[in-house]
Formats: sequence, C-alpha cells, structure tokens
Amino acid sequence: MDNILISDKIINLSYKFKIFNTEFNSGSFSIIPYSKGYLINLRCINYKKTNSKFLINTFNNYNYITINKFIKLDLYFNKIDENKLCIPKLLPYIIKKKNKNNKKNKKILGIEDMRMFVYNNKIKIIGSSELNNKLYIITGEYDYLNNKLLNMNYIKPTFNYQSIEKNWVYFIHNNNLQIIYKWYPLQICKLNLNKNKFIKDLNLIKEIPMCLFFKNARGSTCGVYYNNEIWFICHFNNNGSYSHFFVVFNIDMIPIRYSDVFNFNKNKVQFCIGLYIMDDGTFLIPYSINDVESKLGIYNISTINNMKWNNI
Repeated sequence: MDNILISDKIINLSYKFKIFNTEFNSGSFSIIPYSKGYLINLRCINYKKTNSKFLINTFNNYNYITINKFIKLDLYFNKIDENKLCIPKLLPYIIKKKNKNNKKNKKILGIEDMRMFVYNNKIKIIGSSELNNKLYIITGEYDYLNNKLLNMNYIKPTFNYQSIEKNWVYFIHNNNLQIIYKWYPLQICKLNLNKNKFIKDLNLIKEIPMCLFFKNARGSTCGVYYNNEIWFICHFNNNGSYSHFFVVFNIDMIPIRYSDVFNFNKNKVQFCIGLYIMDDGTFLIPYSINDVESKLGIYNISTINNMKWNNI
C-alpha cells in the first residue's frame, strides 16, 4: 500500500450514535450537490471491523444492520442538518426480540452501500439489500424534505445472476439513466420500467470488451460528468485488502484511460462509493476506514493528472 493518493485536505465526517440501545458507527458514504451545498448519506452499521476481524452485535440472527443517515452540508462542509435517519422498518422489532445465540446466519437488514445520484432533478439511490435470504440490488429515490425513500424496487438481471449482487453504479448516457453491471467485459444495462412487478428486471443493452486489468474490478462510484468525460472510481478486493483506481470514458461511453491503483491510507479495509468533481477541478472523494470512520478527501486536479495513467 505504498501508492497513497495524497489529499489537499481531509474532513472527518465520522458519526456514532445509539438507537434502541444499540451502537451504530458510520462508514462509507456518497456525496451530491444539493441546495447551495452538499448532501451526504452515511452508512451506519452495528458492527466494527478491524484489519483482522469483525466485532458483531447479533440481533435475532441479523448480523449486519444498516441505518442510513442523511446530512446536509454547506459549501464549506459544515453540518447544517444532521437529523435525518432512514431506519429499516423491522429494526425495532428485531432489537426488541434480540437473540445472540446464532452468529452463523449472516442475515442483512437495511440498504448497504447506498449511492446517491442526481437524475432529472431527483435523488436516485442504488444499493444492496436482502430479500428471502438472497442479496439483491435495490433502487429508488430519496425525498430529502420528507425524509422518505420512494419507488423502491428490487432488481434482478435477466441475462445473468451472481451469488452476490453488489456494486452496480448509475451513469447518464444520452440523457438516459443506465447502469454498469460488470466491468470485465463492461456490461451496460437499463431497468425494466414495468410497474406491475415487485422485482424488476435489469436488461443488458451493450457489452464492451475490456483489457485484462479489469478482470476482477468492481464498481465503486457512479459516473460523474467532468470536462466532457465521464469519471468513475472502481476497486479491487484482494482477500479483504482494498485498492482503487479511476477509469474515464468519453461522452459516448467509450473507455479512454485508467489510472494506476491507489489507496487513501495504509489501512487494508477502506471503501469508496462516492465521487463529485467541482467545475474548478476539485475532486471530492468520500471513503471509509474499517467501516467505522467516514472521511472526505479533497484533491486538486493536478494531483489526479500527475498519477500514472494507462490508455485503453
């Protein structure tokens, strides 16, 4: 982990709170511009992770519980409103009937790694959640003023099914909302708009060959438009050790270049699901450390350009 991406500034946005007599710590989060400032959503979880092990509070066999906390920031990243929680409806019941005897059944409650994305002036969300003991991607919208998740749907690919469905990301192409499902080969998809189905379909619309470097790449951030290009951050997970890299497309979603891998610091467990690029080339990159620290790294475009880049 020698290739550390050095930031101009790091803002600590970590959060810890107790609810239903249970401690939650913030980890990964995404960021979008919102109302003359920014909106972030912190994934707050009931377990702690170190570089060597998990420390889990198990409730009624639910090992992994996520509460999403939405926080409004001003342009200087000061907290304006930090009182909005999206709590899974079953959580009070599960905590009340807590049972700490079985830690083998790794059930999941809540929406994990929720990414926010602005499309047609609406806050779209995409994350993963469990249904009938299977992990699905879940999509919908977030209403900040009323603190509600709307139009939520579980999504199932029509062309493939992996044992773990995670890390799909949004982007906009020709004013249409699309999804990257996989990076090797690159699989570009769209949602089935059939409103009569509880589990909606994901349809493959295009497949692009990618170089071998992308073989084990996973999605991290949604696509961000900057300087007539679309930017993403992806990651590799090598036995629990994470590394990251940028990948850049032109506006026709033809891959152009990718950076060498980098890390945010020397921790093995670090995760990034957010990216925003300001008009002046300032990169805002949220990331988590050990799933219990939430950091916002601020980087100048010159730092990004000075990385080693590879043409595709």
